[in-house]
Amino acid sequence: MAKYRKKYFIGAIPVVCGLLILMGCAVNPVTGQQELTLMPEGMEIKLGQEKYAPSRQMRGGTGWTPS
Repeated sequence: MAKYRKKYFIGAIPVVCGLLILMGCAVNPVTGQQELTLMPEGMEIKLGQEKYAPSRQMRGGTGWTPS
């Protein structure tokens, strides 16, 4: 009996992985094509807002003063 359960479990792994990949697909607003997304849009926006100013400052942008 345990032999059959293991066989079905191993067979279900690719199906579950495929479904998870399809659930992570979103439409790229620039190209209009579907692509895999690994983080939610809100999280991506928040990360960009946090990192934008320090990144700009490191490249000599706003708030940079020579030492």
